Amino acid sequence: MSQENVERVKASIEAYNEGQYQAALAYFDPNIEWRVPSEMDLDIGVLRGHDGVLTFWEMVAETFGNFRLADLEFRDAGERVVVRTRLVGQGKRSGVPTEMELHQVAELENGLIKRLEYFTSHDRALEAAGLKD
Repeated sequence: MSQENVERVKASIEAYNEGQYQAALAYFDPNIEWRVPSEMDLDIGVLRGHDGVLTFWEMVAETFGNFRLADLEFRDAGERVVVRTRLVGQGKRSGVPTEMELHQVAELENGLIKRLEYFTSHDRALEAAGLKD
């Protein structure tokens, strides 16, 4: 099941990158809990449910042009998947390019992502997934 989890997380990111938000949400549990780190200066904290995630994605789309997750690396951790990525885009109004390395841990249950947490440190993401002592 764990490789299947990696494939599900990968498919959700691919759908998001293509702007297919409803297709991406199909991989999320309806009661998803998504934690955004305070280091991202977004003042969001925890997103809950499909509506919370969709609102966040729409906010990002309004702020950034061509925003996507690039250079994806996946690490299987059983019911969790660690993703190392770069967020890439540019300010929609300013045109200023933006890029940030980010790490996420997706926890799946019954084939759906039930919890997603972002980290600014790869070591912290590995620790959260139970892959580091």
